[in-house]
Amino acid sequence: MQQRMPRETATIEGRRVLTRMNLQKSEAVGAVGVAVVAIAMLLWAALGSPPYAFYGVMKWVVAGSCCYSAWGCWKLNRALAPVSVILLSVAAIHLLGKMRKAEWPLFNWVGVAGLVLVVAIMTVALKRGATVDPA
Repeated sequence: MQQRMPRETATIEGRRVLTRMNLQKSEAVGAVGVAVVAIAMLLWAALGSPPYAFYGVMKWVVAGSCCYSAWGCWKLNRALAPVSVILLSVAAIHLLGKMRKAEWPLFNWVGVAGLVLVVAIMTVALKRGATVDPA
């Protein structure tokens, strides 16, 4: 049986509100892993000249990574909701965006920035012991 992080609550306007949910260590490590893969793909698209077929795969990897990372941030702490919204927006743009090649770099760099932020958040959470798996 896996140990989970205890639920924490806060009092806002006289009501108890759940501020932190359960996040397993493996989920945080997974969010970091998929974010690093998506960052590498976005950087190759921004700085290199990958083949045309690469972009189809990249948009699905970036969208999946952003969605999984948004869920992980939300599950770690509800105060990270703005980060989750930004990541979901990046995912939607990459999946649904119909733009010319010259218009994509801005969104690729926003995706890189958001995913680097997720890597930093999850790394800090792991180092602080916010997520726990049994030994």
